[in-house]
Amino acid sequence: MGQIEGVGWQLASFVADSLEPSVGQQVTSTDLWRAYCDWCRGRHRVPIAEGIFAESILELSRTIGLADHWRGGNVYFSDVQIREV
Repeated sequence: MGQIEGVGWQLASFVADSLEPSVGQQVTSTDLWRAYCDWCRGRHRVPIAEGIFAESILELSRTIGLADHWRGGNVYFSDVQIREV
């Protein structure tokens, strides 16, 4: 099993709070990491390490059916955008 078991609830909350469907849009894993750090700050939480985040968000995305692909050393998630706050 992956890292998602220990951090799954936090990442699932982040995804539910921060992402919204948007056909034709893409979000990079780097953009998600930055949004996640902002999300944690707003909740007075300590973010998980970036490497664990990257592995776990990829695993979560595949669990929930979020399309992803690699390009130029970065993972892109399709048909979503980061919700404006």
